[in-house]
Amino acid sequence: MVPCILLLFLYAYNASGQEYDADCITPTGMGSHCISLHDCDKLKPLIKRPAFERETLKLWHCGYDGDVPRVCCPPTVAKTRCYTPEGKPGICVSVPACPSISKRLKPPVSSANLEYVMLSKCRGPAELNVCCDEPTRNRTITDTRNGNNETNEAITIDKFNVMITKSPDEVTVNPLTINDRGEASDCQEELDIPNVDSGCCGVESPSGNRIFGGNATAIDQYPWLALIEYSNERWICGGSLISRRWVLTAAHCLVTEDMKSRNAQSVRLGDYNITNPGIDCVEVEGGGVDCITEPVSIKIDITILHPEYKSVKTIVEPNDIALLRLQELAPYNDFIRPICLPVTNVLKSPPGNMRFFVAGWGAISETRSSSDVKYHVDLPLYDENNCLRLYSMKNKAIIWDKQVCAGGEENKDSCTGDSGGPLMYAQDEKPFQIVGITSFGVKQCGFQGRPSIYTKVYSYIDWIRKEAKP
Repeated sequence: MVPCILLLFLYAYNASGQEYDADCITPTGMGSHCISLHDCDKLKPLIKRPAFERETLKLWHCGYDGDVPRVCCPPTVAKTRCYTPEGKPGICVSVPACPSISKRLKPPVSSANLEYVMLSKCRGPAELNVCCDEPTRNRTITDTRNGNNETNEAITIDKFNVMITKSPDEVTVNPLTINDRGEASDCQEELDIPNVDSGCCGVESPSGNRIFGGNATAIDQYPWLALIEYSNERWICGGSLISRRWVLTAAHCLVTEDMKSRNAQSVRLGDYNITNPGIDCVEVEGGGVDCITEPVSIKIDITILHPEYKSVKTIVEPNDIALLRLQELAPYNDFIRPICLPVTNVLKSPPGNMRFFVAGWGAISETRSSSDVKYHVDLPLYDENNCLRLYSMKNKAIIWDKQVCAGGEENKDSCTGDSGGPLMYAQDEKPFQIVGITSFGVKQCGFQGRPSIYTKVYSYIDWIRKEAKP
């Protein structure tokens, strides 16, 4: 049986090499073609971007046509992160673009090597694709201007995170490391909602940092943030990925005040700059650039509102919580990962000076988002008794114990995040947990002494786990 499988595999391997016919490798490890910048629809928009964003074009530079730069134009297919059979992070490329896999397929091919290659298969741009964790290729860029063949830029393509040194113009792509709290390969296989101690949730890429106070996030921070896409093409709300199949959001994001559907269509994951149709890149410390893979939009299969949403007439937005089941499994990578559900009620005996984190694009209304890129801010837990007094009518509270008050500091509010997005908590270096879901607040953002209200997730854990089956 093995020889037959081997013949089929080698045939596909050879066909892949002929069909793919790549003449350059992109910084994300994809085989592609070196063409004029003006002919590359994916990168051409960068010409009109600010100077620091135009610098990212150096990553794709592969020569010149006269005075016009040529670039290794990104393929139109999605760039897919993956994990090797050993659980190491990799990128899905054609077999010829992965030296380690190509080496394993050189005759004579052992059964062990064939089994390894079969386990490395992934969905990618060519007929046959594998998850490659090695540098795909080293190459130099040749400047043929003025009729010479001087090499004036040396580029090393190792893998994902792109670092540019200032002199000479040298690019090194450093491999990402997997979190040591769990095996990444196990995370891909896990379809249930992951537990907080699994290492499969609430974990950012190691390059992420926790700097808060109304600043733009690192490009790979909060990889569980989701944007809900509606039929009118506007972003009204966000949500949180809690497993490969499910997104947690607010019920008011799915229906109007009179309980009519808002026509949520799909969920967008892994995005950073929502106005940029191409690949997002940002500068990082040391003069480098970090680039994100393309975001994905996954159709919504089922929407589930809490059955008692708006059932308590004396409370504003009671049981404001909902689940979205995705038609396809979310592809975990450094920009798409779930957040953990809380395992205990951290609000029962909160530590002194407890602070939460809110992040998003400020998708707060039908008409606008407050930011093109992800922003984040830290917010304090607001005193419960003071909050009850603030949110009362005729001396009767209009909020209850299934809601959380947070914020109330000047110029800091959940308007930085998204309606339906997460109120997050992370003690020390432990994984992030979703404590609340952004529900409502005062119309003026960041108003001193006026906190926002969040649905307390811990109060609905049993309901979430009952409904959110793989």
